[in-house]
Amino acid sequence: KLSSRGIQEAKQLHQKFAQPSSDQDEPHQLHQILPEVELIVVSPLQRALQTLEIGLYSHFKNSRSPHQPAIVATPYASERVYLTSDVGSHIHELQEKYQFVDFESGFHPTYHPPHEWWWTPDISSVDKAPPREWRPFGQGQKYVNAGEPERSFHRRMQKLYDWLDSRKEQTIVLISHWGVIQYLSGHDFQNCEVKVMPFAKLRRHGSGLTAEEMDSIFIKGERSIPALKNDEEIQ
Repeated sequence: KLSSRGIQEAKQLHQKFAQPSSDQDEPHQLHQILPEVELIVVSPLQRALQTLEIGLYSHFKNSRSPHQPAIVATPYASERVYLTSDVGSHIHELQEKYQFVDFESGFHPTYHPPHEWWWTPDISSVDKAPPREWRPFGQGQKYVNAGEPERSFHRRMQKLYDWLDSRKEQTIVLISHWGVIQYLSGHDFQNCEVKVMPFAKLRRHGSGLTAEEMDSIFIKGERSIPALKNDEEIQ
């Protein structure tokens, strides 16, 4: 969930969409883009859902306009599993708490069971070796959960890219996380930072770096930047 700082940043995000920006370097006025939004895609991790609720949803909830974008959660947009904060909540709990979000159409009935839609290690075979530990270790670090392997994360990002590409909507808001946005765009985002990007600039195959290089970048990002990132893209 969001910290007190995260809640404050989400409130600042709300203001970004509420009034014209005085930033001369910002080519897009976010309050003018809102009426064009057709779809909001959000990670099912609660910190992303809270950011959606505080920073963006209230604009549509309180609007008298008949235009209401679809709001869809998909596990494809959740953060690479690093710490327990990247482990999700039961879908029934989320549905009860965030009733304005669609928790069905963005979930695969086989790969995203309600009780465990996030990545978990495959323990179906006792012969399978445990995933390679890519997070810092050997200096007393202890992890409650396994870390999501780079290969699994890349497959998931490609599925997210393909899912977005298949959508008919032209203006899409993506509320996600640092690792996801860095993979798709190649850029580091600060908390609740918003950028407008053409879909053609997103990358299905990420940066093309080696697994070790990607792990290093992700570790540095987790250490230097709090987990929640926001982005808006135009498809």
